[in-house]
Amino acid sequence: MPQERQRDLSERFRPLLRRADQAALAAVVLASLVAMGGYWWTSGGFEGRLIEIDRAEPQTAEFVVDVNRADWPELAQLPGIGETLAKRIVEARITDGPFRDHEDVRQRVRGIGPKTLQQIKPYLAPIADDTMVIWMTDHGHGFGDHDLQGKPGGQLGTLYESNVRCPLLIRLPGGASAGRRTSAICQHVDIFATVLDAFGHDVPGGVDARS
Repeated sequence: MPQERQRDLSERFRPLLRRADQAALAAVVLASLVAMGGYWWTSGGFEGRLIEIDRAEPQTAEFVVDVNRADWPELAQLPGIGETLAKRIVEARITDGPFRDHEDVRQRVRGIGPKTLQQIKPYLAPIADDTMVIWMTDHGHGFGDHDLQGKPGGQLGTLYESNVRCPLLIRLPGGASAGRRTSAICQHVDIFATVLDAFGHDVPGGVDARS
């Protein structure tokens, strides 16, 4: 009777894998563990070098101020400046235009002498020169608008917006009015007047152009 019960239990709980298959699977698992351990060891796991971010080089943050664009709270963070001098810098910039160079800051702002200028110079961004850059095109381009392709050519009698709407980018001396946009209508002849106005010259009489 006990033998029959044991036989019934062995038939009821028959293993899914034969002994040979179990041994093969155990060998595969053991080989995988050995391979994983070897990879961990060769990759520097024992020394804690598995995570690359731990090896990243440290970065240093720098505090740099543009005297022609910064507001007074940012300028007040400069050594030896404070709120009063910072507001004077902004006032001088609004009244007389952008600073030409760092020495111009000392000459135009009361209270900033040679010693103070030397203190803040390491934190001042380079001031752009007095160059004026203008980027524009002579006309638009048709890309299937109104069944027109390419340059206007013979279709100049029909001026669609795609022909006359041209890009115009202007970088003023010292970066003045940086980021400003306008929807005013402008013609090519107005570039001449704009350049004269930017450098403090009057437009000659009889010239049909506006800055």
